[in-house]
Amino acid sequence: MPQLDFPGANPQGVELAQRLFVIHDQMRRDMDEFRRLVTAVVDGIGGDAAARGRLQGAMDAFRQRDWQRILPRYCAQFCSFVHGHHTVEDASMFPVLQKRNPDLAPRIKQLVEEHGRLVEHLDQLQQMIRLLPGDPSLGPKMLAKVGEVAELLSAHLEYEETHLTPTLVRLTYADIA
Repeated sequence: MPQLDFPGANPQGVELAQRLFVIHDQMRRDMDEFRRLVTAVVDGIGGDAAARGRLQGAMDAFRQRDWQRILPRYCAQFCSFVHGHHTVEDASMFPVLQKRNPDLAPRIKQLVEEHGRLVEHLDQLQQMIRLLPGDPSLGPKMLAKVGEVAELLSAHLEYEETHLTPTLVRLTYADIA
């Protein structure tokens, strides 16, 4: 967990920061799981019997033929979670932080722009997943896109935590009401 003992930190602000880190950590875990699932599906489609066996193992409770139902749902849920979180940040958290610390304006601008780029990449990924059953050759492109999304998301979360935490820990519940 990033540093929380900044000058001026208060228990309410620290709690807000901890909640943000919990959400970000869940996003990281979900991204890792999504990458494993996509890798298993692509390996299972284009791979040999051993690769298909890994697909079965990775999906535990699912039968191999169910990936066409499971993967789009998982992707939709993950994309919705990321988008919903970023929508709340853009509309609620960022304005409060910028009001408290106007020097954050360029960093917040960058974060909002990154939110837009992530939406574009996640939309592209969802489209690839929809097309994959009819075009298995999309598998390698989809794996590359998942890797790209994972890198963008990871860098984004790290940047956000690093640059917003010193101000976030100074907030009170009254600031966000």
